[in-house]
Amino acid sequence: MGSLVSDTYIVEESLTPADIVYMNSKLTIQYPNAQKLEEATSTYNCHAYAWHISEGGNRVWIGYYTATAEDIYWQDGSYIEVTNPIKGDKVVYVNDNHSAVTTSENGIVISKWGQWPLLKHSIYDSII
Repeated sequence: MGSLVSDTYIVEESLTPADIVYMNSKLTIQYPNAQKLEEATSTYNCHAYAWHISEGGNRVWIGYYTATAEDIYWQDGSYIEVTNPIKGDKVVYVNDNHSAVTTSENGIVISKWGQWPLLKHSIYDSII
């Protein structure tokens, strides 16, 4: 709807190569079925991926200081709640302040876990 998304920033990379190696190692051990799609980066987060980047937007961090900046996407009518999501629908983890995008595989989503990698994973998995 073109609404302004408050608390959105362009963020410089702050992860070191050692940080990325650590995250990849921990991810492999704790979530062996998660498929890494992109390396870890501090330049965008889950909300930015689900609501902005997956729709063709640039890499930003949404909700850097507030936990509800992404709420504008459904408050302004851009999106509505559905009970049977299809590929490309957005998923909101209300209790975990997390967002993801559905895939054509039942129970599998794509999301960015904070500074961690962009992952294809079970809807029930989240490091957040």
